[in-house]
Amino acid sequence: MCSSDLNKQLAICFGANPISTSFIANNEFCVCIEIADPRLQIQSRPALEKHIDQLLIEMRETAVKKLDSARRICVSADIWTKKGMSSSYLSTMASFYDVTTDSKENIVLAVRKFKSRHHTALNIIKEMDEALLQYQIPQHKFWKVITDSGSNMVCAFRDSSVLHEEEHEWVEENEAGRTEISYNYFRYNRLSCFIQTLLLCLKKFDARKLFDNLIIKLNTLVQKFSSSQVLT
Repeated sequence: MCSSDLNKQLAICFGANPISTSFIANNEFCVCIEIADPRLQIQSRPALEKHIDQLLIEMRETAVKKLDSARRICVSADIWTKKGMSSSYLSTMASFYDVTTDSKENIVLAVRKFKSRHHTALNIIKEMDEALLQYQIPQHKFWKVITDSGSNMVCAFRDSSVLHEEEHEWVEENEAGRTEISYNYFRYNRLSCFIQTLLLCLKKFDARKLFDNLIIKLNTLVQKFSSSQVLT
């Protein structure tokens, strides 16, 4: 392996995992690389961060090309909140049939941090719009947006056209004062996540003692299958 290959792989590793880029200058880490091959030269922290940004641009360009060739696109959205409600993120993923590979393709489009602690329908739509605008996806390619059945998600995508008519411009505040920023908005047709809906239905059984014996027997049966090499 040459130094350029190593540095590219390090950029992928640091960019795809919650590792501080300052670790690239860690003495113990540098010694490990030197022991593995003294000829290898590790890039500096600024060079690593620049390399990560360049890889991100290349990956986004590749994603745009794949999405451009797709006939129909299904987008899924989900909210993840840190413990203590200190920060929240909206993840957006596109699923479609890739004609070049003759297979289903999943691309994570964005994981955006909410600027506000309030997960209102309007804030969800705003973050969703900003994430999708980066990929230049035409409106006619959207089929469905899959979300959980949270009231804010249901409201956001059920009434997205109404929300956009009411808030046709976002108003953001910067150092120079208040600035109005306009966006090209999308229209969404929402579909409930099947797995999450199924889990909610199964919870109904947990609340009824009538099914307790049946659930115990089924758990025993599942354990036998799980522990048996013959049955599995």
